[in-house]
Amino acid sequence: MTFARSLLPALALALSPVAMPSAALAAPLTPAQVQTVLTNMGYTPKVLSKAGESPKFEITTTAGTFNVPISFEVTPSGRYIWATANLGSAATMSGDKALALLRKNVALQPVMFWISNSNQLVCGMAIDNREVTPAHMKFVIDKIGADIAGSADVWGK
Repeated sequence: MTFARSLLPALALALSPVAMPSAALAAPLTPAQVQTVLTNMGYTPKVLSKAGESPKFEITTTAGTFNVPISFEVTPSGRYIWATANLGSAATMSGDKALALLRKNVALQPVMFWISNSNQLVCGMAIDNREVTPAHMKFVIDKIGADIAGSADVWGK
């Protein structure tokens, strides 16, 4: 028992947060920093938000024969950046087409399709707002563009 008791303080110190190395994470990007990253990547972000609204920026990329406008918006918590593309009204979309898009989500994830509260067909994904790099933003832009172009037979009008 004496030997075990002498190990307890050493074990407690070894497992404590003080003894554990910690990797410093970069602070989440602010909306202004998202705009700067996009600008530094060669895009010209267009401001979509109105005064008093959460800042939202849009860039355009090309995927196949499509010009894809992708919007970026930091969530109120700052934890995520939403990258979304509005594909137009879903008012005339058939139930079969909507069901096909739901099935397509499985193959495309983390990109997904959904219908917004204003009945717009949207394609996009949430980006974890930690350690966001231009390379990661390029991956997101390319993935959304490619998934929209590659699934046009399902969502196209």
